Amino acid sequence: MAVGISLVYSATDPGDLAVLNQFRKGLKNPELLKWPVNGDDPCGPPSWPHVFYSQTRISQIQVQGMNLEGVLPGNLNQLSMLTNLGLQKNRFTGALPSLNGLSGLR
Repeated sequence: MAVGISLVYSATDPGDLAVLNQFRKGLKNPELLKWPVNGDDPCGPPSWPHVFYSQTRISQIQVQGMNLEGVLPGNLNQLSMLTNLGLQKNRFTGALPSLNGLSGLR
């Protein structure tokens, strides 16, 4: 009797990863995120805290109330599958990036 093993590997979309890395770089206190310094796959394993995904795409970023300081990335609207974004109760400065094109954002 033959036994088949199926292994599925999921890696985060490279464009989404680039946006998250820009987000981290814009912060004065990125250590509060507890994202791995050399992490290259927010979808894991292990998945990054405060980041939620659907298949290989980022669907949510929930960082409310973390006292993060810095600027938001200008390319935030490239997270085209983003449905929920929790940024309140932080100290972001600068202009709010365009959310144009984020049709799934609620």
